[in-house]
Amino acid sequence: MLELLRQEFVQRALLAGMGLAIPMGILGCFMLWRRMSFFSDAMGHAAILGVIGGLILHIHPQMAVAAIALLAAFILSRYRDSSRLPLDTWLGAVSYGGLSLGLCLMALYPSVRVNPEAILFGEILSVTWTDVLWVLAVAIGTPLLFWKIWRPVVLITMDEDWAATNNTPVYSIQMIFLTTIALVTAVGLKITGALLLPALMIFPAATASYFARSPETMVITSSLVAIVSFMSGALVSFWFDLPTGPAIVVISLLLMVIGAFVKKY
Repeated sequence: MLELLRQEFVQRALLAGMGLAIPMGILGCFMLWRRMSFFSDAMGHAAILGVIGGLILHIHPQMAVAAIALLAAFILSRYRDSSRLPLDTWLGAVSYGGLSLGLCLMALYPSVRVNPEAILFGEILSVTWTDVLWVLAVAIGTPLLFWKIWRPVVLITMDEDWAATNNTPVYSIQMIFLTTIALVTAVGLKITGALLLPALMIFPAATASYFARSPETMVITSSLVAIVSFMSGALVSFWFDLPTGPAIVVISLLLMVIGAFVKKY
């Protein structure tokens, strides 16, 4: 194991996983509080369209994923309250529409070589130092951003209507929140994959909810649980030769189950 940890590609993978865990832990808490668990699922599925579209148009995949994720965030924010259709319908439209359109484009452009397994389940061992720098930028930027907007974003989470009556810029904060999710999706897609990204946002936050006594401690605890999940899952996958992304999710789920058991007994 020590010899494996000396490998540069393993060090990149662990550093990227630890960095990504920080913003995922923060965002997961707010998504749990606002009952938006399926929102990250929709963003992840829509991001597949960004990967395929970026390769077809010769655009960097991360930039294309960020663009599609931002478009999805705008659609969901714009029509969340003004449409006659419920939010779940728009989530389904963005999620399955983006996924289906991406798969259709893949069939129409057979010259574009894509590994579907890597898109769906991640390819953490193939991250480059450029990928790590992007992750670290998001890992540093997200806590600083939420520290700056902490009070209004918590007010909106508690009661959006009450926050609006107190001159809180609800729409602006909402778009900042959704944009952050889009950026984390773009950066994390290569590491966790579209199918696993939502789980790695929600499970650590759910685990932290059993023990935290305030929003601040829950956000910190969630990020720590996410870091432990990434590190433990990656090491388990290296040791037993398992797929890394699913192993991380299993560890994260196991921690949530343990948290529920400890809280109950």
